[in-house]
Amino acid sequence: MCWNTPTDGLQTAFRKLFSCSEWVRFLQGRGEFYTPTYLKGLRGWYEGNYHVFTKVKPARALGLGPFGMQGDLVTSLSDVIKKYDELPVDQRGDFDRYLRIKEIREALAEVQRQDLKWFDVARALLASGDYETAGLVSRHVLKVFDAVSRDTGDTIIDGLTRPIIEQAIELSAGTTPADS
Repeated sequence: MCWNTPTDGLQTAFRKLFSCSEWVRFLQGRGEFYTPTYLKGLRGWYEGNYHVFTKVKPARALGLGPFGMQGDLVTSLSDVIKKYDELPVDQRGDFDRYLRIKEIREALAEVQRQDLKWFDVARALLASGDYETAGLVSRHVLKVFDAVSRDTGDTIIDGLTRPIIEQAIELSAGTTPADS
């Protein structure tokens, strides 16, 4: 199920998401990390969750709700990528055989960029006069922006720049860039 079953629809995606996540958690509980069995389970969990995260479109504007990548999956994948990067090239065989490392890196970056979409919420909060919450959201977005910018080297990400986010933070504090 986790390794050799294609994710060809929603039913399979959910089966892989739940079955493979339980298998990976079981192996983690036994202290089995980075084994072929663990990597196969992680791949199935990732494929199921990523399919639901990216392929499910809202039906009649309802959708399945905000179904993103599961936090413990993101943590497990990040740990695997870190371990992969630490290994000499000649010892990466199982990782390359069972996981699509480049695709997983891209997915983790996509998950990180998801938080940048909160900036639209910050704008709406500013417009409604909820400056305190707008400031909290904007500061969170700035942290994410800085991390993504550092990782990618980009200064414009999804139409956002650091000065735009900083301006929202200043506005939420009741100051404008001209006041500073």
